[in-house]
Amino acid sequence: MLTPHSFPHWQLWSVNILLLISRASSIASNRTIDDTFGDSATGALPIYSRSWSKGQNCPSCLAQPDKNATFDHTWHDTTSNSPPDSPAHNVSIVFHGTAIWVYCVVPNRIKDATTLVNITFALDGVPAGSYQHMPRNTATYDYNVTVYENTMLSNSIHTLVMTAENDPNPSILLFDWALYTVEDGSDTQPSSSLSQATSLSVNTDTPTSSASSHATTWGAAGDATASPQVSVSTGLASHPHSNTSAVIGGVIGDVSCYQVDCP
Repeated sequence: MLTPHSFPHWQLWSVNILLLISRASSIASNRTIDDTFGDSATGALPIYSRSWSKGQNCPSCLAQPDKNATFDHTWHDTTSNSPPDSPAHNVSIVFHGTAIWVYCVVPNRIKDATTLVNITFALDGVPAGSYQHMPRNTATYDYNVTVYENTMLSNSIHTLVMTAENDPNPSILLFDWALYTVEDGSDTQPSSSLSQATSLSVNTDTPTSSASSHATTWGAAGDATASPQVSVSTGLASHPHSNTSAVIGGVIGDVSCYQVDCP
């Protein structure tokens, strides 16, 4: 019977080196999906249903956040009842990875506009929770708000669909960007670092008593977890489809309540 003492020291060192090499070959990295320019590594674009507008190019849209506070200075805008009786307004993103975070611009009070945020999610065809935000009594916007997170995905291709709900009340959805984790060995096209870097901080303000936010997160075994606070360092270069590097740097939080529609 073999015991640890059965191996000479040089053989143990060889085994340890092989283990380190194996672990290094599966180091994870992070990539971004911009609402307009798409995947920083593959160039794949989000797929929009009808009735969406490119917010930065829409002077007639009632929601007018500061483009300099958005990722890559772009966002997509839709309101679930505009036009009336239109089919569901949704956006699909396809990615190969083991975790994903989705970020939106969240409005508060806008004159004559719908500002309730009520988003539902489906992952690979299965309902995957929701995010709701009741507007606060302020004209400000919240940027880089985590509306969805899932950190326990199989290392494969996934499709995430976000829908602006219209029942019981109309809602608005301002999609900005997403971040996903990919195992380096699972994709032959690595993301590249860019020399120019811009810091984006995730909004962690706790809603006041006049508002409430509810988000879905997925952790181990479907448990609800705190959203990761992401500090993203990303290069902003000329487009279309420039490669962008992103790094998760912490733990995200606060939304006032987490709800998970677990099976």
